[in-house]
Amino acid sequence: MLKNVGTTPITKGSGRLELAQWLTTPNNPLTARVYVNRVWSKLLGKGIVPTVDNFGILGEPASHPELLDHLSLKFVGQRWSTKKLIREIVLSHVYAESDEADPKLASVDKENKYFWHWNSKRLEAEVLRDAVLSIGGGLDLDRPNGTPLVELGTRELGPTADYSVVNKPYRFRSVYLPFLRGRAPEMLAVFDAPDPGLTVGIRDVTSGPDQALYLLNSPLALDEAQHFAKRLIDAPVSGVNERIDLAFQLALGQLPTPAQRESAVKFLSDIEGVHQSKNDPNGTPLTSDEIRLRTWSSFSQALFALPQFRYLF
Repeated sequence: MLKNVGTTPITKGSGRLELAQWLTTPNNPLTARVYVNRVWSKLLGKGIVPTVDNFGILGEPASHPELLDHLSLKFVGQRWSTKKLIREIVLSHVYAESDEADPKLASVDKENKYFWHWNSKRLEAEVLRDAVLSIGGGLDLDRPNGTPLVELGTRELGPTADYSVVNKPYRFRSVYLPFLRGRAPEMLAVFDAPDPGLTVGIRDVTSGPDQALYLLNSPLALDEAQHFAKRLIDAPVSGVNERIDLAFQLALGQLPTPAQRESAVKFLSDIEGVHQSKNDPNGTPLTSDEIRLRTWSSFSQALFALPQFRYLF
């Protein structure tokens, strides 16, 4: 229990209110600095203090201490508004930097300690899952009522327990997914979601073939690719090029380059030729609508597997 906060003894209660007041007092700048540094790290891929969990002597020093103090003072002055802090950072020059390398600058600051270019970063597991569902048009934005984990009851959960409630194909946002310790939802586990029982300031970011394969072969990716294909086919656009442009805008947030558009047209033509020679499970030749759906589903899967879908460049 907290015995003394600042100089005022705690005579009644738990002291939580006094602790909160002490943490946020203008005389204690550390709280604001740590918070601002976390937000900066989240947006730019690396903190002003790189060791976001350690501001002590064993941590790394701030690359821009004056900037950290400036943002912290402004953050407190704006009544600790996270929204205003994020706006301040994303409208800055450093956030708008390109990821293109400059050999001259790289020779001075190879690790980009001073943020002279953009740090490419992969989207977090939850964001990737939500993006796949959103692009397919199936993301449920409503908040679920309670948690499905109540179906497990209060029994001990051993290796033989029925975990089907955790593995259901939920369509609501990832922040609401049932997440048991040691049993992360499949897509979140593939893309490095941390153990919920640990405090993790900086997530591990791995890159392996299993991630691209998941976006090509998992039931979630296959289903959403088909939903995305239907969305593209039903869109009020004319011509293959306009539909390709729409696909790039929805999936990647950008228009394709002329070379990408040309490659996409060839890809669609090749895939359509493959499906024209196939039959359905009953041996009946595919209809033109089925061929079209399968062709655009394959194209949608290809977009999911692109690095531009997983990374912010």
